[in-house]
Amino acid sequence: MAERVYDVLVIGAGIGGLTAAALCADTGLDVAVLEGHTRPGGCAGDFLRRGILFPAGATVVLGFEPGGLHRWVYERLDIPISALPLDTAMTVHLPDRQVTISTDRRHWEHERQRAFPSIGPGGDRFWADVRRLADTAHDLAAARPSLPLQSVRDLWNAARLARPSLLAAAPTLWQSVADLLASAGIAGDVPHRRFVDNQLLISMQCLADEAVAMNGALALDVYRRGVFHLPHGTATIAQDLVRALEARGAACHFRTWVRRVQRTLGLWAVTTADDDRLLARTVIANIPTPDLALMVDEPPPQLVRAPHERVQPWGAVVCYAALDATDLPGPFPQYHQIVETYSDELEDGASSFLSIFGPQPPRHPSIATLSISTHTRVDPWWRLASRPAYLERKARIGERLLAAAERVVPGLRGKIIFSEVATPRGYWRWTGRHEGRVGGVPQSLRHANLRAQSHRTGLPGLFQCGDSVFPGQGTIGVTLSGLNASRDALRHLDEHRRRTRAGRGRPGGRAATAVEVRP
Repeated sequence: MAERVYDVLVIGAGIGGLTAAALCADTGLDVAVLEGHTRPGGCAGDFLRRGILFPAGATVVLGFEPGGLHRWVYERLDIPISALPLDTAMTVHLPDRQVTISTDRRHWEHERQRAFPSIGPGGDRFWADVRRLADTAHDLAAARPSLPLQSVRDLWNAARLARPSLLAAAPTLWQSVADLLASAGIAGDVPHRRFVDNQLLISMQCLADEAVAMNGALALDVYRRGVFHLPHGTATIAQDLVRALEARGAACHFRTWVRRVQRTLGLWAVTTADDDRLLARTVIANIPTPDLALMVDEPPPQLVRAPHERVQPWGAVVCYAALDATDLPGPFPQYHQIVETYSDELEDGASSFLSIFGPQPPRHPSIATLSISTHTRVDPWWRLASRPAYLERKARIGERLLAAAERVVPGLRGKIIFSEVATPRGYWRWTGRHEGRVGGVPQSLRHANLRAQSHRTGLPGLFQCGDSVFPGQGTIGVTLSGLNASRDALRHLDEHRRRTRAGRGRPGGRAATAVEVRP
């Protein structure tokens, strides 16, 4: 019998995959999304505990300013925008001072001069360089580049982006943020360096010594372009994209885990955990590269090498808590970065990120939610010799996170209704991500931009998106990867149609609109 052949199958309903699916569906293609969980969004989605919604991971919302990438996608798909601008991006709690990161550039200049008076004119120079490079990087990102360069088309598109500001800033693609600090003469100022390192860690997964100067400048300056509140945090983006693709006749199939992707009869066959098989002309995988390499028969070298060459060392330990909102100081949401000392490593609770969301009417008008997370290296979690050792490490870091949160909300423990702690082992079990690694590849000199993992897998009609490929983590980053994947999927399908039409013109030629498959 004739089996249905999709134009595009998307594996994973993260924001990158949903963006790619919705943009493909918008052109009239036959599209379906396969998602193992019951809710969309992946690591930027949400989950239910005891009837209360918690953010799964990413919380700060960016990209809805005029010209922002999320706004561009929403306007392209005619999605109403519910994002509301916030005045404050976050408050950073250093060991001996607080720094309020404002979205207003003038306020931010006054605040960083107040918080770091010791850096003086060197600080003015460093932050002027940050703004200049961030403007250049923002202009470049607005052109929606595709890196690394792999084709003549890529070279041509890159040449079109060349302009004086980019050419002047080009050397910073091979410099680090630490180089900018040294050039300004303020590399030795410990509080300021600790502040910069912490900001880079949450956005680039590496510190100033490794972070690419241009990318790092954009990460340090991005809040001045706007921080926004959405009704359900970043999960709102996923929910909006699901509605957009369903309105265009596409479907998102939940509770559908994919276990195998193989090439057959010039098409892609995707096999689920239930042994269902779907056929497609193109596949976009919104999953980490190591997991995709395990699914594909005879994966190409670039998929096999990627996990070893582009190490993704980080996982997360996250404490989620439901709080009695009575007398809890607002307004909400609130974002805080908390740093314990100036001397410790910035992991396992020494540096943490706290998000507090207000009550959830009408079902929970008096319950707020809190999540506080910290970077953790994944490997030690898998080397623990016993379950008691695992539980002890989990409890110890969870306790450290709660102690950090109490710096922001005194008496916090008395407000907790219930709480849970997630570790890389939990992320592996819930998300299926390789060893529970989250956050994307560090945007370092060794791994970013021209050295990034491409969304192209090297196999015809199979593309990637998500935080494993260029440009990396964050909802804006994975959105760009989804846009690049959808763009190449459309080109692949267009080339397929041209070949099909050419085949019709030859003796015996016919279109491959359906495939005969034996049951």
